[in-house]
Formats: sequence, structure tokens, C-alpha cells
Amino acid sequence: MVGWYGGKPVYLRDIATITDGPGGIHDYVTMGFGAASKRYGSPMYPAVTISIAKRAGTNAVNVANDVLKKIDSLKGNVIPSSLHITVTRNYGKIRSKQSKRTYRALIYSHSVCYTSYSGSSWS
Repeated sequence: MVGWYGGKPVYLRDIATITDGPGGIHDYVTMGFGAASKRYGSPMYPAVTISIAKRAGTNAVNVANDVLKKIDSLKGNVIPSSLHITVTRNYGKIRSKQSKRTYRALIYSHSVCYTSYSGSSWS
């Protein structure tokens, strides 16, 4: 019994489908390593894929770093130490490289403008 409604008991079977045991397996995920990897040629491993997305207006670099820190804090307690974790895509890291490149381009364009301006003579 999960509660009462209208003075009558409500049973779980009245509001949910109850099954004994897990459902059938629908998908399998495996992970392998390509030619660029040091582990190239090793066998395929069973895997679990977790995808994390940032909310609009948040910083992708901070979100990615926070997730990696959280994973590290869970290792050995919640996540068994024997479990190997591989980050296959880190868009925060990619975004960080892009913003550094943009910043360098901005500094370069300012220095070119300053050089052009200071090199010209006003009469």
C-alpha cells in the first residue's frame, strides 16, 4: 500500500507496472582504441556512456572541470578504484583552447593597430 485516496487504500499495482527483475538488454556499449592510441590493438571493453550537457549561459570550461573534479572525488568510494574512466570528448577543453586563440588574435590586432597608429605622423 502506498497511500489512501477517497478513504480507500491505494496499492502500488494500482498506479504502476510491477516486474520481477531487470528488463531485457536493449543496447550494448563497447569501447575500443584507434591507431592513434597507445592502447591500439587491445580488445574491445564493455562500457557505460555518460553524457553531460551544460545549461545555456554557463561556462563550458567550468562545467567540464567541475565534472572531472566530482569524478575524482568519487573514485575509491562510489566509483570502484578498479574502474577505468576515459573522457572521450571534453568540449570545455576545446572551448578553452578556442577562447585563448581568440584572445591572442585580439591582442595581436590591437598591437597592429597601435603600431600603425604610432607609426603614422599627424601634421
